Amino acid sequence: MVHVVSVLGPSGLMEEISDALKGQGMDAGEPEPADPLADAADSPLGPDEIQAGLHFVSVVLDAGTSALSFATALIGLIKAASGKPTVKLIDAGSGKTVTEVEETSDPATIAQRLSG
Repeated sequence: MVHVVSVLGPSGLMEEISDALKGQGMDAGEPEPADPLADAADSPLGPDEIQAGLHFVSVVLDAGTSALSFATALIGLIKAASGKPTVKLIDAGSGKTVTEVEETSDPATIAQRLSG
């Protein structure tokens, strides 16, 4: 069964997550702005603030990628990140938040939520 999940968090961390997951053989997309329609010219925020905003990375979990190995890798990347950010996992099909992940999250619990 194929399951697509979006990881939502700070842009710098999303780049690290994308690169690291690809390096581990997982199918991860390139980071995309969470609000692709943001127009820097019309926004009260400047282009630097928009760039520093939230981004997401889509990850395909299939028979070759266990949810547990994905969760373990994700938590490791959060632990290594500055500021210890929290990221959201969003089901790409429904758009509903599956769970939030932080450095103290349990990989088995996250894997169970992704599989359920």
